[in-house]
Amino acid sequence: MLREIIKKEVLDHMMGLRFSIACVLCFIVIVCSLFVRQQDFVRTVSIYNENSSVNRSERDQVDHPWRLVWLGIKLDQPPNPLKIFVRGIEDQNGYSVDLNCQQPIYLETAEIDNPLLPLFPSTDLMTFVGIIMSLLAVIFAYDTVSGEKERGTLRLMLSYSVPRDIVLLGKWIGGYVTLVIPFIIAVVAAAAIVLAQSNLLFTQAQWLQFMAVCLLSLLYIAVVYSAAIWISCLTSRSSTSIMLLVTLWLVFVLAIPNLSPYLAQAWKDAGSSQEMESERSETARQAWEDTVTKDMTRYDNAHGIDQAWWRNLQRGNWASEKVVVERTVFELDRQRSALIARLKMYRSVEEKYTRLLDAQISLSQWISRLSPFSCYAMAATELTDTGIHGKRGFMEQLEAHQIRLCEYSFSEWIPLEQYRLDHDGESPPSWTDNRAAPPPEFVYARPAGSDYLKVVAIDIGILSGMLVVFFMMSYLSFLKYDVR
Repeated sequence: MLREIIKKEVLDHMMGLRFSIACVLCFIVIVCSLFVRQQDFVRTVSIYNENSSVNRSERDQVDHPWRLVWLGIKLDQPPNPLKIFVRGIEDQNGYSVDLNCQQPIYLETAEIDNPLLPLFPSTDLMTFVGIIMSLLAVIFAYDTVSGEKERGTLRLMLSYSVPRDIVLLGKWIGGYVTLVIPFIIAVVAAAAIVLAQSNLLFTQAQWLQFMAVCLLSLLYIAVVYSAAIWISCLTSRSSTSIMLLVTLWLVFVLAIPNLSPYLAQAWKDAGSSQEMESERSETARQAWEDTVTKDMTRYDNAHGIDQAWWRNLQRGNWASEKVVVERTVFELDRQRSALIARLKMYRSVEEKYTRLLDAQISLSQWISRLSPFSCYAMAATELTDTGIHGKRGFMEQLEAHQIRLCEYSFSEWIPLEQYRLDHDGESPPSWTDNRAAPPPEFVYARPAGSDYLKVVAIDIGILSGMLVVFFMMSYLSFLKYDVR
């Protein structure tokens, strides 16, 4: 009997206007948005390759380590191909950063060529599923029970002594399968387009991430569909059902996700960026004062060097220059310690404010998790490395590379000055041709699959729990439903 009910539901939906609209919407929106976002990605990759080539050339042409210390190098984050499906927390696909040994890291975004793009953003897969597919789920399910009661077919069906649990399960399966068929076809078509494009090279791990997002989308659609059936089981008229569902959709899909950050901000203060910058500046000044200024004063006093030592410097007199070179070697060693300590202090200050911000973000997330759309959106962005943890992971790798660059620069700079001491003022050979090793290259490592699962486990668990609860509430309501 279950098979017959499922078949009836599938045929009823497929013969209706709703299924045709769903097919057209899914195919047109997903495929067209993929085409637009694919063009953006190709342009981003082209810019990234050009910038990487220029940055690599400039890095190879650095003629002295001091340039790495004070001027630094420019780095670019590789574009993430999964952003053609999930936009994430930033519209920008990849960041640029000027990395040196003295300043904290600031992520830069590229300028937008067309100022109208932010006004008319393209729709990504997450937005389509979260908003349009949830509306389609409401439209497919709002009259599943109440509509059949109005038409009299529900009373007729139950007159044949069919168990109510079988009827409800058959209606759920038949309606859900019909709802997701257009979505699955459109997603498969989008995947085929990606496979056919030679400039869209997904790794095996990225294909697995894409499949995980698709499965997550099916789970989210099932949650909304089950909730809509539950409301249909609570009402006797389909018009009442659709009014309640649209109201709940506005609250749980639009209102709660948008209000949660402001509620969390009002409840928990995370400090301001100005406070963090002020503390950073004071930290940098103090680190330099403690490690360089005070040590150099003690060195000058111990060696009888006047504070205005450059006035007594006699060019061409090695005895006079040697004192300065010895002082420079000592000063470089102190600068290395000071700058590395400063970079670590920058990280410490940032971690302090990050902990405050994390408390606010965590509260915002838990408030927003009242909405299934928020759970879906947070999990989808993290699965595609476009969420908060992905951005922080990139920053952590940059900070570690910044310290490596600082250690490398001074390890190459100090021997050049030491060479002058060992060879009575003779200029060292060309550093570019005789350096021990090239400057360290930054290689961004994306998180492993297990890291993604740890982050999204809570949201997937909540969505799964919602699915079970909504279906059980539908079942309990349907058992007591008056079909007369």
